[in-house]
Amino acid sequence: MPMSSSDDKSAKFRLELLSISQAVLDGKYPILLAASDLMLIASHLGVSNQSPFSDVIMAAESDSHGLPIFSDSRKLYSESFLAEKDLVIKELEDAYRAEMTAACHEILTRFSSKSNNSP
Repeated sequence: MPMSSSDDKSAKFRLELLSISQAVLDGKYPILLAASDLMLIASHLGVSNQSPFSDVIMAAESDSHGLPIFSDSRKLYSESFLAEKDLVIKELEDAYRAEMTAACHEILTRFSSKSNNSP
């Protein structure tokens, strides 16, 4: 039986969760940007507040509000402002690194199982 459009989207979102989580573990994806992206994708899957990893992702995402973590928004600010905010971003990333790493491991375990058909 062919996959529905909804199944296709869920599969795409699962792959994005896995890709971002692995990139975080590989040190290739900034922690706060990952929290923002993972939160958005998890909400599309309907699991944004149903998992143990949700709390840390929501906290990191919330703490990043107002910070220039997106490359397109960074163009809008002066170098001195960015230098100041980059210190805050680094502090937050350092503070959340261990918990986000654990959350990414959990995401990989939960969503990489081909036998897991639940969101």
